This record gives sequence, structure tokens and C-alpha cells, in this order.
Amino acid sequence: MSFLGIIRKSNNMILGSKNVKEAIVKDKIKAILIPSDTSDNTLDQILSIARHKKDIKIIYLGCRKEDLSDYIGKYAGIVGVINQSMISKVEELISQEHEEECTI
Repeated sequence: MSFLGIIRKSNNMILGSKNVKEAIVKDKIKAILIPSDTSDNTLDQILSIARHKKDIKIIYLGCRKEDLSDYIGKYAGIVGVINQSMISKVEELISQEHEEECTI
């Protein structure tokens, strides 16, 4: 199981753009993971809400939605991370991605 799968199983993840947008408004999200093939429309919607929140980290992934879904064990185009302490590990894995295939 990938680290993102562990985050999901521990209930520290919100899946899907609608749920992520609602969680942004309710200040529940600490980071948003955005796959490389996210549509411009979805990206604009998410960013227009998130840009007013200073404490939300936007993380652009080098993998596609299909890959992200494989890592978390459930389909999701946009993912929100709730737990602040897990974000640094996600960022570390993403930096390693540049050396290897996307394996978060």
C-alpha cells in the first residue's frame, strides 16, 4: 500500500473536487493534490476557492488521475489532505518522483 493509501485509510483524506471544495470552505483541508491531467475548469474552480485560504498548500503531481487513484485505492481526480503532519512526507515522496516513476 502506498503512503497515500495509508492517508486515505486513516481518514485524513477527502476525495473528489466537490468534497474538496466543501472542505476548503469549512477550513478542513491543509493541502490539495492535483494530478497532471486535471481539467482547466476543475483547476480554476479549486484554485478560486483555495486562494483565499493562506494555510492551504497546493501540490501539483507529476502523475495522472488514474495513477493517483491506484495509489489511494479509490478513484478521485482531486484529493485533499486533512492532517498537516502528513503533508511533508507527501512532498518528500513527490521530490523523489523526479528521480523515479510516480510512486506516492
